Amino acid sequence: MTRTRLRILMVATGTPGIPPKGGGGLERVIYEFTRSLSKLGHRVTLVDTASSEERDLRADLSFCTVVMVHHPNLTRLHSLPFTYLVHELVHQFSLVFYAVAIIPSLTKLLLSNEYDIIHTHGRYTFIATKFAQFLSGTNLPIILTCHNGSLMKKRYPLWLKIYWVPEWVALRLANRITTMSKALKGAITRFALLDKNAASKIDVIPNGVDVSVFKQRSPRNYSGDIRIVCVSHIVRIKGQKYSIESIKLLRQKGFSNVELLLAGAVIDFDYYKELINLVRVYNLEQKVKFLGEVPHYKIAQLLRDADIAIWPSGVEQGMPLSILEYLASGKPVLCRRSPQLEEILPEGVVVYFDSMVELVQKIMNLLEDESLREELQKRGRDFVESNYDWTKIAKMVEVTYRKTIGETPYAMRVPK
Repeated sequence: MTRTRLRILMVATGTPGIPPKGGGGLERVIYEFTRSLSKLGHRVTLVDTASSEERDLRADLSFCTVVMVHHPNLTRLHSLPFTYLVHELVHQFSLVFYAVAIIPSLTKLLLSNEYDIIHTHGRYTFIATKFAQFLSGTNLPIILTCHNGSLMKKRYPLWLKIYWVPEWVALRLANRITTMSKALKGAITRFALLDKNAASKIDVIPNGVDVSVFKQRSPRNYSGDIRIVCVSHIVRIKGQKYSIESIKLLRQKGFSNVELLLAGAVIDFDYYKELINLVRVYNLEQKVKFLGEVPHYKIAQLLRDADIAIWPSGVEQGMPLSILEYLASGKPVLCRRSPQLEEILPEGVVVYFDSMVELVQKIMNLLEDESLREELQKRGRDFVESNYDWTKIAKMVEVTYRKTIGETPYAMRVPK
């Protein structure tokens, strides 16, 4: 039986653009969804910001139709030395401005009756899409992908509660929800007060990785400098402080040839200054390097040249693309243990640690055991190829689309 080609309206978040230059895991997921679904033969229209400041202009978007919308964009302010709170508020305002600006374009697109389903990736764009549906008199089903790992937090700061009102509304109104893990599905169910029947509309679909981009380096003896890499925004919950302290302890144990490369945009400048001061106090200026935001097309080379990759965040609730890219590059990966990561990445594919002492010991084990390094390299690469290739993830998304279309009438005009 020949499967029909789906006509998908993919609505991006608005900042950064698709695909982003460097960081921006959510935006890279949207790009890969769009590209992989197009490869499967579906017709995808991507609604995105017209701003090119944070977009990778080298990337190919010819596989889809792109509708770019101009809006008041605050991306230039992102590089200023703000606290995390101010940076987050600036980001939220950019998202809201974009969501308001896309309503006329979405309304026009929906009036064309050329789509089967809408896929949104944020609370504001979801609400904007619902409003455009009201204006156009259409009733297409809307998929909402919830990337918000912060829903896993037990306690919420007051300023977070303010912008979580639209999150609650979006989760309640979506025809179907996808998210990255069972743990986050449970958090969504509790947060949105979904009963058992409503919770069944949530599908767990993980992130993926383009394994063809990431090449492995042949295993080597660690006789020269050992490069440990950590790719993540510089923000307190990512735990870079943990990584810096591990380098200090390794040097005390005689591993003076170990260096740490921290790649990522500075989001929390107070935390960044704290890290810089820590490096100075520990006399690690020659051993710890802040690379800033590395363009994504250079990440593969950075990982290829590294020896060990580390993910020191102990409060990660989503599914970090960086870890999948570490594994695709054939790096031994050390992750701070969390229930969410253990659900996705089994022990033996990555090496988990619970404390600083355990982290340092496991790094030393890797440095001293060549066979262990080779086993982890092969096991990690095989694992992501088997489970997290984007083509396989796109097929899971397609199943959700078809299931949703079967449950909800689509391309249907609401009677006046």
